[in-house]
Amino acid sequence: MEGDGRVRDIELAEDLGFQERMWRAQRILWVVMAAIALAALLGLFGGGPLAGASAGEPGDPVSVVEYERFVRLGSPTELRVRLEPPAGSGEVRLRVERGYLEGFRLERITPEPAGVRAVPGGILYTLRTSGGPVVATLNLEPQRAGPVECILRSRSGSVTFGQFVYP
Repeated sequence: MEGDGRVRDIELAEDLGFQERMWRAQRILWVVMAAIALAALLGLFGGGPLAGASAGEPGDPVSVVEYERFVRLGSPTELRVRLEPPAGSGEVRLRVERGYLEGFRLERITPEPAGVRAVPGGILYTLRTSGGPVVATLNLEPQRAGPVECILRSRSGSVTFGQFVYP
């Protein structure tokens, strides 16, 4: 049926090697997109099981009860620090190292410190206690992107942890 108006053979330019490379690239990109979605669900970009953390042990002189590993530049974040007072003392001291304060702006500390003073390498906060441990909440705002290391010290111990600030 040559005269029915249909074209029987169409010549198409084919490059099977290119097509296979494109399919491989598409599969790789699907895996990458799935990995990014999974990382977001787990909290790699904030707000998930991987995002929240603690540092130190509850019986240590100073420990971080709760902080976020991943924060965003300019977004407020909280850091909860537990301080064990020395025997017979009505106050605890928390020293925040200068390197951390260069990367974060401290908005507020709760409970209100009884004293604040600059010391070599950081800021020393004095908090009153009723004999038991004090849990201080530091409200912070990140000021620069990238990894930031924090060292918190009390009279008899210290704790170190890191955070990553996304732009």
